[in-house]
Amino acid sequence: MDNDEEPNDADLLYAWRGGDGDAGHQLCSRHYAALTRFFDNKLSEDADDLVQESFAACVQGRDRIEGGFRAYLFGIAYIRFKRHLRRRYRIPEDEIPSRLLCDSDPGPSTMCRRSEERRRLLMALRQLPIPMQTALELKYWEEMKSPEIARVLGVEPPTVRSYIHRGGLLLKKIVTERDL
Repeated sequence: MDNDEEPNDADLLYAWRGGDGDAGHQLCSRHYAALTRFFDNKLSEDADDLVQESFAACVQGRDRIEGGFRAYLFGIAYIRFKRHLRRRYRIPEDEIPSRLLCDSDPGPSTMCRRSEERRRLLMALRQLPIPMQTALELKYWEEMKSPEIARVLGVEPPTVRSYIHRGGLLLKKIVTERDL
């Protein structure tokens, strides 16, 4: 690798597993903003705690990471998010795939400070079933591919593609038909 090139996630993970704490710090720092955005898009509060919990779990499980650091990290985040919903809103595990966040966490206080378009988009996203919302966010904001999103959500890639297609259509309908 050229000295001017920034190491990729796999190189940093390998170095981190070998005891290089700076590599671990660099790897986590690289994905901090994306993970924060992941939780901020879903919750008005508790996002910071869930970011920290996700990174702590990632640090503890660093030797078990397979299939790419980013997918592993977002997989942990998705599990933490579902656990948060079960604890805070008492949503049973089997109801999470069909649940809408606007039913559980309607206060968009954090989002209101941002632009009107972003607020409308986030409110519309919160009206999608959680796995569909997550698939759209990971594809368009985190630029993840279907196999990587499938690992995060614990489903097959064709299901992810269906979530993205149906979710995009539903999102467009919500934004154009409703006054958010």
